[in-house]
Amino acid sequence: VTEVAQVVEEYSTSEQGTEELAARKGEQVEVALRHYSGWSLCRQRKSSDPEVPTVDGWLPDSCLSDHPRNAATKRHRLVLNGLQTLADDAAAVEAAFYQFRLQGPEATGTTLHALYDQVLALVEEYRNICAVMQAYAEADEAAWQEQQAKAAEEAERQREADEAWLGLPGWVVEGKKAYWVSKVQKKWLRVHIKQVCRRRRKVLVTFESDPKARKVVSFEAFEEMSTCPLQRKKSRRKKRKDGDNAQEVLDDANDDLEDELRAMVTDLGGDTNMADEQ
Repeated sequence: VTEVAQVVEEYSTSEQGTEELAARKGEQVEVALRHYSGWSLCRQRKSSDPEVPTVDGWLPDSCLSDHPRNAATKRHRLVLNGLQTLADDAAAVEAAFYQFRLQGPEATGTTLHALYDQVLALVEEYRNICAVMQAYAEADEAAWQEQQAKAAEEAERQREADEAWLGLPGWVVEGKKAYWVSKVQKKWLRVHIKQVCRRRRKVLVTFESDPKARKVVSFEAFEEMSTCPLQRKKSRRKKRKDGDNAQEVLDDANDDLEDELRAMVTDLGGDTNMADEQ
């Protein structure tokens, strides 16, 4: 069965005596061979009259239509076809050489030099196939790198969009520690950020002194940090009371140590969670 393809892009050649074909867009040609090099050997009929001779030549494969199901495996299939043809030709040369040794040049109609030239042609064909496969591999690698770069850019844009949509400071992360500014007790109480709900736009915290006690902060509260009940760090006081304030001094010292450890781990490229575990 002869494959018939449609010319999807006009192609012309200006060189005289070339083996290439000139074809018009929309014209139909018979495809005798699709080569791994990206060229196809085609037969062009100038007339429907069978008496009119056909013209054979090469066209760029990109100018010819092909079935959609062949697109995904087309390059690999063409290379495999080229390797199969190379193997068949090598087997034929080996058989010819065997007959040459048994019967001699007069009986086989060939010479040792001719066989040697065929072997050189096979070697050159094999090198061409390797070069094409290398080019395919480099093109695939470049496409993969480009795809990874686009995916990374998209992820970064999505992260920035999420942060902009959330409107939260970077330290508002589940599992982190913070302070709750109690207006009733007039104290800064240590809390753990238990959950950040994006759907309800709420932050749930539990108190370190009483894990059963919970508070909820809306995302909108973080728009004005001076009035937000959830704070990252206790404010500095110029004067402190004796006795009752001893624990607060210790908490402040621990907070300073945690911040320093977090900064050190960040500078070293590590996980900031390490600082919180100290």
